[in-house]
Amino acid sequence: MISFFQGFASFFLLFSCAISLISIPPKALAEEPIKFKDLPKIQQEKILSGQLRSIAADLLDGLGPNEVESIYKIRTNHGVIRSVRTVEEDLSRAVQACVKKNNDMDALANNFKSWTRDIRPIIRQADKDLTEAIETQKIVAPQKLKAYLKTIDLLGIVREDILEKKYVDDRKSCKKIHDRLSDTKAELLKLLKASLETL
Repeated sequence: MISFFQGFASFFLLFSCAISLISIPPKALAEEPIKFKDLPKIQQEKILSGQLRSIAADLLDGLGPNEVESIYKIRTNHGVIRSVRTVEEDLSRAVQACVKKNNDMDALANNFKSWTRDIRPIIRQADKDLTEAIETQKIVAPQKLKAYLKTIDLLGIVREDILEKKYVDDRKSCKKIHDRLSDTKAELLKLLKASLETL
């Protein structure tokens, strides 16, 4: 079991993994979705990891160093956006847990609403810029690159499902979430904006 704070404290460590994450199941899996769905998550991760390596090798085959770097930048930005969304989702669940357990969490709920109002426009702009970068690059077919990123998404979802997150709801922990909202927002906005500048 990992707490929300343990998970968030290691966010930047997880981010290095997250950029290699993003979800269209390969054709073979799409033909037998029930069988794949019923597999243990660890086995799903193993299968998808192998497929992602194969897809990446095919995508990068024959590319020069500069072309590989351009694809890497797109993948990195995709991973950053996904990571920020994951943090927002985790924070949302943590705030909901606090509000449900405690009857004096109006300040936390209101501040988190403000937090999302500031974060989401930047995420939308990041999505727009990433889509434009994918569509305008001339290195690989855009649909091929999108399929690669979607496969990373699926692997990311499976890995997140493996983690059993526990969202704390005691008053002291909820206060820590409230007190860290501003710093967290600043860190994520800085991360998003810095990433967008590389496209």
